[in-house]
Amino acid sequence: HYYGALLKKLAPESYRKSYNNANSIGTGSIDDVIQSMDRTLFRMLPKLCPKPRMLVCAPSNVATDELIQRVLDRGFIDGEMKVCRPDVARVGVDFQNHAAQAVSVKRRTEILLGRCH
Repeated sequence: HYYGALLKKLAPESYRKSYNNANSIGTGSIDDVIQSMDRTLFRMLPKLCPKPRMLVCAPSNVATDELIQRVLDRGFIDGEMKVCRPDVARVGVDFQNHAAQAVSVKRRTEILLGRCH
C-alpha cells in the first residue's frame, strides 16, 4: 500500500512499530491497520518534511516592501488550498513601510534578545 511504503521510506522506525503492532493484534482488519498507519504518518510527516523556505528578491526596496505587505495581509494559498501565513524576515535597509520594518532581521533580533533577558 502507498501509505505503508511512504512510512517505511520516511520513518522506518515508525513503520516497524506499526507493523509490529498490527501483527501483535492478530484480529485487526486491514482497515484497522491502514488507519493506524494513517495516524502514524499524520503524526510523523510534519517532522520529516518541514515547511519549504523561500527567498524573494526584488529590484527595489519599495518593491520588496510591497511584496512583504501583500504576503502579511493576504498570505499564500498552499498545496491543500489553505491560506498559509509564512514567517517573514526582511533583510536590508531603507524600509518603506511599517510592515517591512516590523519583520526586519534587526527588529526580530531585538525582540528575540529582549525575550532572553
